[in-house]
Amino acid sequence: AMSAYLAHLEDPAARLLRRFIVPAERLAELTPWLSYFEKTRPLRLAVLACLDDAETVREFSAGHPAVVVESVEVRLPSASTDLIAALACAFAGAEVSVEAEAADGNDVSDAAAIRALGAQTPRVGYKLRCGGVTPALIPSVARVARVAASCRDARVSLKLTAGLHHPVRGMGRVGDVPMHGFLNVVGASLLAWSCGLTAVELEPVVAETD
Repeated sequence: AMSAYLAHLEDPAARLLRRFIVPAERLAELTPWLSYFEKTRPLRLAVLACLDDAETVREFSAGHPAVVVESVEVRLPSASTDLIAALACAFAGAEVSVEAEAADGNDVSDAAAIRALGAQTPRVGYKLRCGGVTPALIPSVARVARVAASCRDARVSLKLTAGLHHPVRGMGRVGDVPMHGFLNVVGASLLAWSCGLTAVELEPVVAETD
């Protein structure tokens, strides 16, 4: 993966390339590659972590001047205000996004997490996984719309990830389930913030296939 990332950095379209994503437990595997980076051209990381990984992430970042941990993504079984505050403190200096675990089609965990995030200072963002390798991992149109509206209402940033390989919904499928389109979900988020559309009003935007 790092070989491909380095090649992409030399591509004319490299400005479109974002952070290299790595689980916290595999940070040490990056060490042999750090000679390709320097402080003025650092390795920008998005780290998949849990609260217990905070010390590992801090030590790796502090020990390697050519590394910048720009964001940390954490999956939580619950999203209490105290736990979110601990995450914000533990990973201070990085963008922190929380992904709540929710049953398929169930937005209760989403709503509870987003409310807790909205009460937090400094701000912590919300992460919604929009797809995966099985149909069950693709959230419903209604859930995507509700999350976009809920994040707007709570003034919480929203990170949309996974499964967004096509511009418009339905251009790809996992089994019998259409994949979401990145224009749909980004457009819905923009309309939620700029025009104040409700979750119900956002559903046709997320569902559009034309």
